[in-house]
Amino acid sequence: MLNEAFLDTTQGNLNCVLHEAIYTLNFILSSSTINENFSESFYTGTTLTDVPSDNLWSSTLGSILSQITQLSSYDIDLFNNQYKLISDCDGDEDPLRGAYVKLELVIDMTTDCVTNRSSLRCALDLTYLLP
Repeated sequence: MLNEAFLDTTQGNLNCVLHEAIYTLNFILSSSTINENFSESFYTGTTLTDVPSDNLWSSTLGSILSQITQLSSYDIDLFNNQYKLISDCDGDEDPLRGAYVKLELVIDMTTDCVTNRSSLRCALDLTYLLP
């Protein structure tokens, strides 16, 4: 994703260099009883091969999910690229019923080229609506 964004933003320019790529995880969980919104910058790279590990992504997401008191547990499956949220139900009340969930990876890049200096924000948007 970083390489593709770099090529898109520097196309037609000469001698382009990536100065910085800041990775941010955004997570929204919203229902009639929950309104959680988290944003955490978790890695800064300075080359096209300097990217965060899968384990860092997973631990950052786990850190965010562990702060949501309406969850009794969660599971992050890196191999299948899935996560599961388990609600902390109280009788017939499920705080996650009909919840809107959005998980997003945002990369803010700063590049320099012979002809210009540019910044680009690219995002991988994973949005789910729980039944």
